[in-house]
Amino acid sequence: MNKGVEISVDDATFSSPVPARLSGTSWSVAIPTPSIGKHTIYAESTQGFSTSAPTSVTFNVTK
Repeated sequence: MNKGVEISVDDATFSSPVPARLSGTSWSVAIPTPSIGKHTIYAESTQGFSTSAPTSVTFNVTK
């Protein structure tokens, strides 16, 4: 079955998504440190032919 998680930084359209590494029921991904300022990470999952609605979290980089 096709399944996966993709993330996107500051791009809710996922034009250049980053695939996450799956391990059982969890996932992880490494991204370069964004520039100083406010950013949003979006994530969506795919299982079979279904894709979830994106979820997001906003954070600030200070240094």
